[in-house]
Amino acid sequence: MQKTVNSLDFVTAMNDACDNAGVTHLYTDEMVELVKKNIASGNRMDGVIPDRSNPTQWGQNGDTYANTDWTDVYFKNWAFQNSHDVSITGRTGKSSYYAGLGYMKQEGQLNFFDENYRRYNVTVNNSTKLTPWLTFKLNSKFARSDRDLPVGYSGYDRTVNYHMIARAYPTLPVRNPNGGFMESNSVVQILQEGGSEKQETTTAYITPSFEINVLDGLKVNGDFTYNYVGYNRDTHFAKVYVQDVKPTESHYHHANNFNQIEEEQRTDTYTTGNLYANYQKAFGKHSLDALVGGQLEYFKRKGLKGSKRDLITDNVPSIGTATGLTNLSDEISEWSTVGSFVRLNYSFDDRYMFSFNGRYDGSSRFREGKRFGFFPSFSAAYNMHREKYWEPIAPIVNTFKLRASYGTLGNQEVPNYLFYETIPIKTNLEYIINGARPIYTQTPDLVSWDLTWEESRTLNIGADMSFLDTK
Repeated sequence: MQKTVNSLDFVTAMNDACDNAGVTHLYTDEMVELVKKNIASGNRMDGVIPDRSNPTQWGQNGDTYANTDWTDVYFKNWAFQNSHDVSITGRTGKSSYYAGLGYMKQEGQLNFFDENYRRYNVTVNNSTKLTPWLTFKLNSKFARSDRDLPVGYSGYDRTVNYHMIARAYPTLPVRNPNGGFMESNSVVQILQEGGSEKQETTTAYITPSFEINVLDGLKVNGDFTYNYVGYNRDTHFAKVYVQDVKPTESHYHHANNFNQIEEEQRTDTYTTGNLYANYQKAFGKHSLDALVGGQLEYFKRKGLKGSKRDLITDNVPSIGTATGLTNLSDEISEWSTVGSFVRLNYSFDDRYMFSFNGRYDGSSRFREGKRFGFFPSFSAAYNMHREKYWEPIAPIVNTFKLRASYGTLGNQEVPNYLFYETIPIKTNLEYIINGARPIYTQTPDLVSWDLTWEESRTLNIGADMSFLDTK
């Protein structure tokens, strides 16, 4: 990883920048000399003087003279990761089975916070031939993951911590002469004392399926999938106290001077079903592969998120132990699709090949009259090297296939309910009316009545060749 620049080079560059801007040097000559002396001592000096504008607190930036490599301070040289898996597989009569257990733990690379990720998973699969013409399968999986993460500087997303790490002055010491953490641009104390975020994710997946051999070459398949994802998040922002020059006195950290609890719960449920028939048959030099079927999908999300400030104590972070401003929001959304599909592949003597694919899909994300779309595709190929006239050059040009295809694809990945004129309802207006911040509404967004499937078209023409026995 990159190293922080030497403090003497840093203060020289900063003062040069001040000269170019026509302002007073950030580091006085006295502080520059302290920087030199500290480097000569092996960084054994205090590294900071009391704030010249407020002597009760330790100085910041221009009042510091340490030589700190912040990359080395914040990040570990290595982080431990371990994973363990055990499984059993076998066959008994007409059944085969697989069962597996897994565990994984990964530690984070930050110092001053025990960041880690843990995952537990169970997998069970089974396939049974119930009759000579019917096979039943069941695939299932359960997983649980837990993450412990630091909170962000000043209540922001935790990614801002890396921004603060990169801009920390090398002249800042990690601790003041009394042993307390420095304030300024350092987020060391926020990592260690500013709270934490805990995430829990539970996933359950189950898919039963069957296959029926109706006739020679004709099979009917069906499957149903249920997928559940549960997510819980607790984020606790704790007050951070910074030690003053007098060790028995302290003040709030300028960025994390509040406490707050945020809680979020969300569930996603996804179900899908497929039913299709496949027919494969060869008639002399003719080969046919046909498939026809249908699909249903349904997705629902339900979530609740709330936060509350002014915890009575940071030792028991919860909504019930907070007395300040409350923010509450929820989310309920769902969508579904229904579709049918067909595929037809034909080949004559492995020389002439033709393929047709088509889907007719409908989506709840579009209004009535715009919900359905048809998306066909075609392809054809000619294996010239299988013709007799190719034999004279076959040892040199072993294969030569001309091919062309044209197709359309549909995309329905847009937010839900775009065709409704919804009125946003908000809480805590920015202005105080009659002594309170009331609930308020906003203007609906513009609506496109013509919103429908996005369609992409692709045309390909090419040739596949191999030479000299693919050498």
